[in-house]
Amino acid sequence: MGKNPPVVLMFLLVIFKMLGTAEGACSCTPSTCDCYGQGLTSVPQDLPTTITELDLTENQITTLSQSDFSRYRDLETIELDNNRISTINSQAFYSLSNLVTLYLSENRLTSLRSDMFVGLEKLQDVNFYTNYIDDIQAGTFNTTPQLRILELGDNRLTTIRSDMFTGLGKLQELNVNINNITNIQAGTFISTPQLGTLALHDNKLTNLRSDMFTGLGNLQRLLLYNNDISDIQTGTFNPTPQLINLFLYNNRIQSIPPNLLANLQQLRYLRFDYNNITTFPFQDLSKLQTISRLSLNNNQMSTLPSAAYDILSSISNVDIDNNPWQCDCRMTPFRLKMNGSYPFENQITCSQPSNFSGQNLIDIHPDDLGICEEPSIARFQRVANNPLVQGKPIYLVCEVSGIPTPSITVTLPSGLNATVVSDGRVTVDENGNIIIRDATSLDVGLYTCIATSPVGSTSAGLSIDVLDVEPRIVKFDSSVNTLGQRKSLSLVCEASGSPPPDITVILPSGLVTTLDVHGAVTITDVTAADSGLYVCIAVNVAGSTFSTLAVDLQTVQTTVLPSLTTIVTTPSKQPKSAPTFSQSVLLGAIFGSIAGTLIIVAIILTIWCKRNNQSPPKCPDFSVLFNNQTQKLTVLTNEYDLTHLKASSVNKSE
Repeated sequence: MGKNPPVVLMFLLVIFKMLGTAEGACSCTPSTCDCYGQGLTSVPQDLPTTITELDLTENQITTLSQSDFSRYRDLETIELDNNRISTINSQAFYSLSNLVTLYLSENRLTSLRSDMFVGLEKLQDVNFYTNYIDDIQAGTFNTTPQLRILELGDNRLTTIRSDMFTGLGKLQELNVNINNITNIQAGTFISTPQLGTLALHDNKLTNLRSDMFTGLGNLQRLLLYNNDISDIQTGTFNPTPQLINLFLYNNRIQSIPPNLLANLQQLRYLRFDYNNITTFPFQDLSKLQTISRLSLNNNQMSTLPSAAYDILSSISNVDIDNNPWQCDCRMTPFRLKMNGSYPFENQITCSQPSNFSGQNLIDIHPDDLGICEEPSIARFQRVANNPLVQGKPIYLVCEVSGIPTPSITVTLPSGLNATVVSDGRVTVDENGNIIIRDATSLDVGLYTCIATSPVGSTSAGLSIDVLDVEPRIVKFDSSVNTLGQRKSLSLVCEASGSPPPDITVILPSGLVTTLDVHGAVTITDVTAADSGLYVCIAVNVAGSTFSTLAVDLQTVQTTVLPSLTTIVTTPSKQPKSAPTFSQSVLLGAIFGSIAGTLIIVAIILTIWCKRNNQSPPKCPDFSVLFNNQTQKLTVLTNEYDLTHLKASSVNKSE
């Protein structure tokens, strides 16, 4: 034992180290102790009790308790950055009534509770940067009324609630950047009236509401860059009249509402660069006399009004580079004011038209930019010869002109707006051709075509009062009536459609007849010669259709033939016997089907041609010869023999 004192001493040193005895490891004076990077797992308890500053950065401490600091009541600053702290027990800092600065960045805290900071009445600066905090309980900071700076950046907050920052009436700087914040509740900042800097950059905000910043009457710096903001409500910045710096760059803003900046009379530095802004309200800046720096570069602005030149020339530092400038007649008034006196004049590089691409606007003579013409609509009408049929497309055309070329917007009776970028049921192309597919009754009414360009707009209306409906045969049947020795055949054909279709019936003999006042065709004194194929045709301006009916006046059964053909027979004295057909009737029905189908096509084409008042090509000339007794069929059309065609080559018109 006596021979190994160094081993014993080494062992004791290790024990003391493990127990937190670190005075020898820390560098201390009566007022400060530097224990940076000593591998400590707890707060040392053998340090001078008179110290006011304690640096415990880069150690391995995991938990803080009240007993850790009870010996060091004079502490004003504690640095606990980059440890492994995940737990702060209740009233852990209760004995530190003089503490002013507390740094806890780069630890493993997940939430902040209302009992964590009891006793810290003089705390002014606290830093929780880079933890895992996703919630702050209501009243957490009620015990720190003197807090001036609160750092919560690089955590996991998603919503800023209105009860999170109560008790912070003297807070001047709040950093909640680099979180996942998507929403800030109304009234959140009413409890922080002295706030001068609010950092909300690098979050996931998508819109700014008019009630979002209520209570920030003393705010001077608002950092909102690197979010997903696409919408800003009018009045959003009215509660912040002292704002000096407003940073909104690298978002998705396309438009800025009028008077958004009107209340910012102290504004000096405004950044809207790296957005999708197409038009900027320069007139709002004319009301601001203090602005000295404006960044609008890397947006989608294409033109500048004449008034913008006077405003930009009054700002000492302007950046409007990297916008798709359209060097045409719209830029002529602005170009006429350019004289090369200001740096921003060399930042306007033309993107269009192609003959000026890559040139600076200042290098183009104003006369070469052309003269603008206000939009006009030459015609807004239906496409000629296009029927208005339910379920079919409606074709319209809106022909516009102007310099520059106007954009077209069509408003449907339903209130839907369609443009060239629209897709789906309603499309508009760049030439003003409009297609409304699958028309319904909702598409009846007033259509409005609006032509808009930067130099003006105009509109025209078109009324569509009715949609036609294609005909449909809903009933085609027959009945045989007997009076003494005489028989009569009645055929009833009913069809729907709008307008009401014209109905004709073709007899097996080829005779074409129309319905009587009762909507029927009656054939008296019928004989076997009246057997065969009967055809009902319905035609209106929307289309045509037909149905066939085969009638056998010699047999006893009714049989349905292909292609909507029905055979109707007279009653039988032996209803249970098997169906029988005479050879002449069967052959007559078959050839009659062929002939009837071709006759239908001829009649439909003839009616269709007569209904159109244009000058179409000569309508087909059909000559049909048919003998139902001898089963001979000859079909001649336009001098061509079509006798060889099969019935299957002619289908029912839909």
